[in-house]
Amino acid sequence: QPNYRLNANKDTITLERLREADLCIISGPREKFSGAEFEAMKSYLHEGGSLLVTLGEGGEGAFGTNINYLLEEFGIACNTDAVVRTVYYKYTHPKEVHIQGGVLNREIEAAAGKAPASTGSAPAITESARAASLAFAYPYGASLSVQKPAFAALSSGMLAVPLGRPVCALWDGHARAPGMQSGRLCVLGSSYVLHDEWLDKDDNAKLVDVLVRWLTHADGIR
Repeated sequence: QPNYRLNANKDTITLERLREADLCIISGPREKFSGAEFEAMKSYLHEGGSLLVTLGEGGEGAFGTNINYLLEEFGIACNTDAVVRTVYYKYTHPKEVHIQGGVLNREIEAAAGKAPASTGSAPAITESARAASLAFAYPYGASLSVQKPAFAALSSGMLAVPLGRPVCALWDGHARAPGMQSGRLCVLGSSYVLHDEWLDKDDNAKLVDVLVRWLTHADGIR
């Protein structure tokens, strides 16, 4: 497993500060970002940096943030809804959703060690594809709206409403020069998935590990 060094930023987001990290995580933001901060994050992505953004039920309105302004430029937006299960299974609250069949790319399953990669080489998580069999817990989350150039990686499945809607989306930029890595963006509609309480539920730890490895270009995951 790769080793990560974590630093917390409590100051204004600047390009110089972002450049210190391979991956910047913005989890459940509760304030509005300035235009200068958005420009810094866009430049960081286009220079080859990676961003992981998480929100929750109610979307940016419930969180008092304006992060969709940035996300929409890359084809993603967090909706103002809540994902709710239609049948009781495993978890007590209807917004604590067990999702089976919600993984939209078999290479995610391969990268998690659940199945061989379809190409026989390093997994390429580059677009939505046929559903895989990993299960994950999705607590107190919202659905996403996704359009190209982004693509959905996880959905709400067939036993939750809204039905079959994206809950995790990815964007992969293009390297500006030979030898440079591409910037990558991952948006997850539930911040709770990253919490200690939920990381060990179902296959959440495996999924988060794959997403972080994809964002950091680890293990050759494309």
